[in-house]
Amino acid sequence: MLDPRALAELLPDFAKTAPLDAPVTDDAAYFMTERRAWKLPITPPPLRNHGNYIVSLNKLAKWLGGLVEQAGVNVFTQFAGAQLIYEGDAIAGVITEDKGIDKDGKPKDNFTPGYELRARITVLAEENQPPVPFTHASSAPPTWRPAASPRSWRTASTSSSSPYMPGWQ
Repeated sequence: MLDPRALAELLPDFAKTAPLDAPVTDDAAYFMTERRAWKLPITPPPLRNHGNYIVSLNKLAKWLGGLVEQAGVNVFTQFAGAQLIYEGDAIAGVITEDKGIDKDGKPKDNFTPGYELRARITVLAEENQPPVPFTHASSAPPTWRPAASPRSWRTASTSSSSPYMPGWQ
């Protein structure tokens, strides 16, 4: 689900070239159990997505990556960060994780040590998996919570709404 407001501020004509699957045309909220789903009489404001777009996060990230690379930014994908590089109190870059390590942590024949990437600006991003295990001063573990509520959207390309509930398989 993409709320287009921030993207429209950055790229006013984004809708002409962005990989948007469909605009949301209707909202519904459901209470779901293992066997049934009850449609709620109203859709609470935080769950309303009318005016947003259904997108593939993968396609959107590739599209945005192409735009920033055209602007001269180096994007290193498929590299996991293993350690931050500090100069004083400032982050000066990142060292990627080693490649070619067996399940016991020993180097294999194709071992390659991690790369040291230094830059004036370092932006760390991750996909929808647990956080990169950087060494950090805080010992508190990250907290993960499921989405607050099941939702359903109707698009111009579907004849009925289809329930969406994070976590239910």
